[in-house]
This record gives sequence, structure tokens and C-alpha cells, in this order.
Amino acid sequence: MEIEFIIVLILYIIVSIFLSIEGTRRNIGGLAIFIISIFLTPVVGMIFLFTSPRRATGMHYVKQYRCKRCKFNFTEKHDYCPICEREGVKVELEPRWMKII
Repeated sequence: MEIEFIIVLILYIIVSIFLSIEGTRRNIGGLAIFIISIFLTPVVGMIFLFTSPRRATGMHYVKQYRCKRCKFNFTEKHDYCPICEREGVKVELEPRWMKII
């Protein structure tokens, strides 16, 4: 009788921890899901978890073009660097992906 209770209690806590890990990727947060799962039941925690929207990562990539000579970045594609071209030098731009946070 006591062993079954301990096994159920351990499973209850493990499920609550797994839900809180997934909750860190949601707007509600991991701590809130953990508290809801412990005090109300993991089933209620799961309902709160899946009704909460996912967090935006806040990070994406933008293609930019960089001049090797003047180190200036452009968002529009050019064959040559417009700044260096004004000075009479034709420098090809190299494409690269920039992380925007």
C-alpha cells in the first residue's frame, strides 16, 4: 500500500516536471505550469499548457550584403558597393546572414 503511494507520488512529480519543461517554451512559463500541476493535477496543468500560446523566439535571420573594403552592410542586393563605387573602386559585396534579436 505504501509502496504504491510512493510510486504514484514520484510519477506525479515527474509528469509535473516534464510539463514545466515544456511550459518554459510557452507564455505561461514553466514555474506556473509546475505549480498548477502539483496543486491541481498534471491533467489540469496539461490543459493550461496546451491552451497557452508558444513564445516567440525573438530571433530571426536577415540576408545582408557586406563590403569587404568599407565593412558597410546593405539590405538590398547590389553588384558592387555603392559607397566604394563613388570613390571609383568596384568592390563586390559578399552575401551573409545576420542574426536579428
